[in-house]
Amino acid sequence: FLGKESAEVYPRVMMPLFFRKDRPILPVKGVFRLDKDKDQFIFGDSLKVIGGNLRGNQLVFRNRDGKLEGEGAFNMGSGLKYVKVDAAGTIRSEFKESAPQEENMIISDTMDLSAAPLAPREQVYEVEADVMTGIQLIVPDRLLKIMITDIESMSFDASPVVYLTDLDFYRRAVSNLLPPGKETDATLASLGTGLMEVPEKVNPYTFLFSRIPMKWNAEYQSFISMEDKNAVASINGELINRMMESYIEFKMPSNDDDRLYIYLKSPSELFYFFGFKQGILSVTSNNPAFMEELAGMKSKEKVIKMDDGNTYEIQDVDVGTARLFFNRVKSARK
Repeated sequence: FLGKESAEVYPRVMMPLFFRKDRPILPVKGVFRLDKDKDQFIFGDSLKVIGGNLRGNQLVFRNRDGKLEGEGAFNMGSGLKYVKVDAAGTIRSEFKESAPQEENMIISDTMDLSAAPLAPREQVYEVEADVMTGIQLIVPDRLLKIMITDIESMSFDASPVVYLTDLDFYRRAVSNLLPPGKETDATLASLGTGLMEVPEKVNPYTFLFSRIPMKWNAEYQSFISMEDKNAVASINGELINRMMESYIEFKMPSNDDDRLYIYLKSPSELFYFFGFKQGILSVTSNNPAFMEELAGMKSKEKVIKMDDGNTYEIQDVDVGTARLFFNRVKSARK
């Protein structure tokens, strides 16, 4: 759960929440059983805990050391409007000793450059996750086409994603990310060939990352990617299946004003930045063709009336915004 008052992601097993409105990250309901050999309790959906199904949320409490391990579908970015984040994978939580607080300055949120730095927070639980995530943004197809053409033209310079070395993770994540059906079965079958091929019917995602190691940072109130290169399965439905330099942040503050940031660099050294906050998607790139196309878009293409009467706006911003976000992620990892 994500604490509204503490900004901590914390575990609760058969106990009340710290605060009743705390956000669930991995909700687990169902049955539990004791694994005597491993000295651990397993909680979760009955078909998963007892039947061994790939689909379903599960939490394992290791009695010997107090660590928790979970898997299933995550609630990330649940406060976002007009864009959507679907996520699944594994998550680990460990209690750590409180350390003396030190004076520390952090880089303010990319989308609010005038905001004062957040006050340092004492983080009691260390939470890490391996996340498969599908992100739906509203981006004109012709902008995505320029980006995909750039990436595909230089794809031989990017390492392929190696799925076969950890099929268990990918199969479980796919089963919890995609809806049950023949399309998901086909995706699972494709993993055995060393690729992740997601049929169009179940791949509505602007960006589909097959694995991102992430960590919760209470000071930044964000899940932040921890590796410079992450597995990109597809962009706008086009298969990529390459390890690409990328930085991702799911910002989930206590006031539910969620934000989303993606920085993706092509093997050609051209980068693309997308930052979403309060109905505004800020976009920039050092690809001249991409920015020329963006600048030439009509106002009705950049400002879209949504069903609730509000607007979704696409804004081109200075490349310095992307650099600030890049530095923010690097700082948050320390």
